[in-house]
Amino acid sequence: MLTHGWPGSIVEFLDVLGPLADPGRYGGGPDPRRLAVPTGVAVFGADVAAPVRRLAERDNHIVHWTEYDRGGHFAAMDQPDLVVADVRAFFRALRATAVRGQPVSRARSARAPHRRRRP
Repeated sequence: MLTHGWPGSIVEFLDVLGPLADPGRYGGGPDPRRLAVPTGVAVFGADVAAPVRRLAERDNHIVHWTEYDRGGHFAAMDQPDLVVADVRAFFRALRATAVRGQPVSRARSARAPHRRRRP
């Protein structure tokens, strides 16, 4: 999981550099700009700017997307329970897909507490 910034050294991210640099070799599509690694996004209501899902899906392999009505830019400090629950839901869906022997495609987003409703 890549998080904000580089809290340690580059050694922590060696396992993900290959899929990021050469998505085709790791199951990515023909577009080298599109990230092949399954990606989860949590959008928190009070963040500085909300990502545009359409644009995020264009360049990333989004398999989990959750929107919350609370929490902000520092959600891990503001709402740690929501962040932990979201990360667990993301990996639970990946694990369930892998156990069934299916390629990770569009794992379903978990229904999260305090999820923002879309109009």
